[in-house]
Amino acid sequence: MLPSPVTADAVDALLPQTQCTRCGYPDCAAYANAIAREVAPINRCPPGGDETIAALATLTGRARASVDPGCGAQVPLAVAVVDEARCIGCTICIQACPVDAIVGGPRRMHAVIDALCSGCELCIAPCPVDCIAMRPVDGTWDESDAAAARARHRAREARLARGERIADRGASGVRAPAGDPQRERRQATVAAALERARAPCQPAGGVVTLRTAAALLVFVPAIAWADVSATIDLLWDYGRPEASEARFRAERATRPERSREVLELDTQIARAQALQRQFDAAHATLDAIAPALPTAPPRVHVRYLLERGRAWNSSGAPEKAVPLFVDAARRATADPSEGSEFYAIDALHMLGIAAPADERLDWNLKALDAAEGATDPRARGWRASLLNNLGWTMLERNDAAAALGYWERALAAREASGDAERIRVARWTVARGLRAVGRLDDAERLQLALAAELDREHRADGYVFEELAEIAVARNDAATAATWAAKAYAELSQDAGLAASDPARLARLRKLSAAPG
Repeated sequence: MLPSPVTADAVDALLPQTQCTRCGYPDCAAYANAIAREVAPINRCPPGGDETIAALATLTGRARASVDPGCGAQVPLAVAVVDEARCIGCTICIQACPVDAIVGGPRRMHAVIDALCSGCELCIAPCPVDCIAMRPVDGTWDESDAAAARARHRAREARLARGERIADRGASGVRAPAGDPQRERRQATVAAALERARAPCQPAGGVVTLRTAAALLVFVPAIAWADVSATIDLLWDYGRPEASEARFRAERATRPERSREVLELDTQIARAQALQRQFDAAHATLDAIAPALPTAPPRVHVRYLLERGRAWNSSGAPEKAVPLFVDAARRATADPSEGSEFYAIDALHMLGIAAPADERLDWNLKALDAAEGATDPRARGWRASLLNNLGWTMLERNDAAAALGYWERALAAREASGDAERIRVARWTVARGLRAVGRLDDAERLQLALAAELDREHRADGYVFEELAEIAVARNDAATAATWAAKAYAELSQDAGLAASDPARLARLRKLSAAPG
């Protein structure tokens, strides 16, 4: 039998999260569950290779073995590439991708976001015109890539569970064999339809390409990005801004200089720099964008204002940020382009943070009203964040019961989204509210459950430890408080951002961690 600490979550944390199905299971989580139940061997993950097998052997106590040849061999990292000239915009590859790395729309050329592609190859077999191939890339697939892929896959599965149409890749969820008769019939049908479609469009000088035909059909540029901004935002890992900055720069290198995409990417590079507390660098990046604003699309101007404002607010100058957020909200509201609602609400949300204390509640309520009335699903996704912010605003006003009510609504919204990490944060916040209203046993139970979950994944969260210390303080249990505070200080003192923005918080933990004598 496995040692008791080994769970499916602990196994899943060691898997590369490519969701490739080579192991014979529908996804990495299913394979992890099978390993934890001792019904699957630990050597069926070619993308992880010997390194993953060794980690699984250490975790489970099983013997190491070579990768099962029946699952395929480990190969260098590669990403999928769509041949623009042959893509017909059928969306089948988007439906097949388990990590939401492909963007496009019906009858529009599709594209793979290199930084998000896990190399699973599941988009290749379903393509009816064989326009997808794998291209080797430099670099490695690391833990941050795996965590981001897991989050996107879970979000995708949650959308499917809610009945939102993405389409499936087959009832079994595994890759179709190259000689699949159904696939071959579909390809033949599509090929015949394409030949019929080409016939009246061929000029005397030659054949009109599929890319040109698609552009004529939909009267839009061939680029597949239905919303460029939303696609750029997929590159974010807010917990690791340095990694996000690298992704933005890599994507930037593939775009024409001074193009709309480059200007927007630069705004997000500035945001990543500000999150690393490199405020001078962030402002310099934004300064370089400023000359292009008069002729840039409205969205670029809105995102410039948002990131300039965030940089000022994070560096301790909210009075400089507020007028920028007001201008961003005005411009985004007036912008008729797709996705503008999301950025208008972002600006209102930032005003709920940066405005003077007596104005924050009003701005947050305006933002929540806009989110709840939005038609864009992405804009409606602001609800959880806004409910969270309203909770903190009410706590600042010493209305703990109202704060808890908002936080419980935020948790429900997070659970509907299916994002595991954000659900954990929302649970932590509810526990914080329970402490504020004096329900210490309930607060402790939630925080201990979070600590246990993270421990099973070989992770620690100083904020969970801090709350457990504060619960002990509320009970006048100095010894227990000291134990938790010491753990919290060990974790949070490594956070340079917290040390710069709230040194008093760390000083309190250091003081509490001194055991009573």
